[in-house]
Amino acid sequence: MNIIQSEIRTVQTPKGALRLRYRLFSEDSLETGREYGTSITSLDTGEERKVPALTCDEARARAFFAKLVRGTVTLVSLTDLAEDFILE
Repeated sequence: MNIIQSEIRTVQTPKGALRLRYRLFSEDSLETGREYGTSITSLDTGEERKVPALTCDEARARAFFAKLVRGTVTLVSLTDLAEDFILE
């Protein structure tokens, strides 16, 4: 896994502040050459959600990553947003 971009944001939730690390990464693939994915990790609990092989298009992956960071998306909604992104 090659980390392309990483951002840390603090999200205010009803239970208090949550520090999240967002990552955009790439992985080599025999089928497509290179695939891009994202992950969100809670720096407070260590919990992580990862969406590998999201797309083979780096520009689309960067746009999705920017949307996650801008919207301070949490671990709970990452999978749903990724599914919507794939269907676009």
